[in-house]
Amino acid sequence: MNIINLRPGEQLLDLSNPFPKIMVNGVQIKEEDVAREMLHHPAKTRLEAREKAAQALVIQELLRQACIEQGIDLNKDNEEEAIACLLEKNIQPQSVSEEDCVRFYKTNPQRFFTAPLVVARHILFAADKDDLEMRAEKRNKAEEILAYLKKAPDIKAAFLESVNLSDCRSRDEGGLLGQINSGDTVPEFERQIFVLNEGLSPKLIETRYGYHIVFIEKHINGKKVNYEVSKSQIYNYLAECRYRQAVNIYLHLLVEKAQISGIELQLY
Repeated sequence: MNIINLRPGEQLLDLSNPFPKIMVNGVQIKEEDVAREMLHHPAKTRLEAREKAAQALVIQELLRQACIEQGIDLNKDNEEEAIACLLEKNIQPQSVSEEDCVRFYKTNPQRFFTAPLVVARHILFAADKDDLEMRAEKRNKAEEILAYLKKAPDIKAAFLESVNLSDCRSRDEGGLLGQINSGDTVPEFERQIFVLNEGLSPKLIETRYGYHIVFIEKHINGKKVNYEVSKSQIYNYLAECRYRQAVNIYLHLLVEKAQISGIELQLY
């Protein structure tokens, strides 16, 4: 009996016959093909990756069989083109109208703003994310300096005087990080700085790098993008959504007509 060690919490599997045989209208999906397909389906566990891979191969086999049934030329070199031809023949996505685009724009106002922008300075008290003792020590030091800055008569001047305590090279430029747009820094930093008002942040910002005392020099809120600028983007988005819906409907029809065993398909 062949045994493989899986991740903690997963059950050990007998690889001589670990899973039921997957059949699609009499055609077997081989386990070695599933194993290769798993490389394209990252997941938290191997079992989850296998399930995703097996589902993908079953759908692929259904589409292959539909191509053959409908007389579409199919071989290993033109599979993508053949399936594209099959879908073109069999699906009818709902068209997207101007009215649809306007409605989407009006009902999703939060999607049509430019990204906010901030100009920030910081004092970093660096600590490795896995060194809990060091992080506690650096947090205490950062809290001490932040409390001092809050009481200073001239907060910005006091901040600039304290920048030499920073573990970041930006201390040589007064802690200046410059203009920050969405995506410029790590997510946990951005989630907090974009909601801060100008001036000293009343709280420390914790990131994987340690603890930051932040001073916002400038904060510019995102501006609403008008409909005409957004129209083509909205059209493309809605067209893609409706195409995917139409493909999904067609896949449901193929599954309903097929004889499938060894797997429970999950189509949405």
